[in-house]
Amino acid sequence: MVKADLEIYQESKEEMKKMIERSQHYSLRIKELREAQQMSQEEFARRCGHTSDNARSWASKVENGRIKLSLDDAEIVAKALNVSPAALIFSDAVNIS
Repeated sequence: MVKADLEIYQESKEEMKKMIERSQHYSLRIKELREAQQMSQEEFARRCGHTSDNARSWASKVENGRIKLSLDDAEIVAKALNVSPAALIFSDAVNIS
């Protein structure tokens, strides 16, 4: 591997590491976005389609990272929070409507 290739590889590796770190914080972003809209956990869960007695518990687990969201679930959560799915992961992508 030539030096230029190694530098490109290292830069790509660092960018991927940053993306992974940001994605691990999506649960905190969900809580931040919900609170910024002064939305209760119950309302958030209801907007995501959870209407049972454990709706608040579900919202808490999502915000604490104990429930990992699928891509489909991320779209539902984003819609409930009036943001793009990217805003759940990247703090600089916030676009609260």
